[in-house]
Order: sequence, then structure tokens, then C-alpha cells
Amino acid sequence: MVTICYYFEMEIKEIRLKNARYLAESVGGINSFSDKVDKPQSFISQTVGARPNKSIGTRFARDIDKAFNKPVGWLDNLHTELYGEVIGEGKEAANAIDEVTPEALEFAKLWQELPSDQRAVLSSAAKAFVDAAKKQADRRKKVAPNFKPERRKAQ
Repeated sequence: MVTICYYFEMEIKEIRLKNARYLAESVGGINSFSDKVDKPQSFISQTVGARPNKSIGTRFARDIDKAFNKPVGWLDNLHTELYGEVIGEGKEAANAIDEVTPEALEFAKLWQELPSDQRAVLSSAAKAFVDAAKKQADRRKKVAPNFKPERRKAQ
């Protein structure tokens, strides 16, 4: 099952903190987390504790991924299936979910299985395709302003 979740303006540092806290809870708290990632308890309190005063950097995030046998980049991605929550702007988020096609859901399932470096490549490729399609549509409007392409029906 895929959970579509809209986190507005959630930064990487917030995502990493949320995931690190989830992992800390899964092993019994900050002390056990400290042992698992082989870092001093004071450092863990400063980065993962109740009132952190430091962000989890990329190197430490990869150390956490490794210590918990997670794929590289796991800590950088939202895992709403773990938190059991959907955060959004109420009706706006619900309407957006209603508009998701079956193809988009299938793509989301595949996307979730990819490591973050492959997600970046796929994201760049998708953006390139969208940009190319927009340019093609703009050229078509200039050459044949009344042209309406036929939609192919799925067979």
C-alpha cells in the first residue's frame, strides 16, 4: 500500500530528525541509539534529543543508515508508513489525493523502492521530459495555433 502524504515546507533536517527519532524509539531510546551508531550520548542528545541544538549532517545520516542496515539515503526520505500520519492542508490535501491516477500510484510504489541517488537521476530525467514536452507544445502553437492533438485511447 502506498501512502500519499503532503509535507509542506519540511526540510531535510526535519525529515532526518523525524526518522532518527523513530529509529531511536525502535531500539529503546537515546542511550541504545547512541550505542548502535557508536557516538557519544551527549552528541546524540544534541542531534536527536528532545531539544536538539545541532542538525543531523550528511555524514552522520549515512552513519545512521549503515548502523541500522538501511539503504543509503534512507534517513533523508519520508517514511509515512512508519509514522501513521498524513500532514497537509485539510481539504486541499484530500482533493490532491483524489486526483492521483492509478499510474501515478504505481509510479509512487516503484519510486519508494529506489535509493535516493537513483531517485535523483529519475527526477532529473522526468524534469527533462516535461521541459521537452513544453517546448514542443510551444513550437506547435507558433506553427499551427489551431492544432489540437488527438488523445489516444488506451486499448
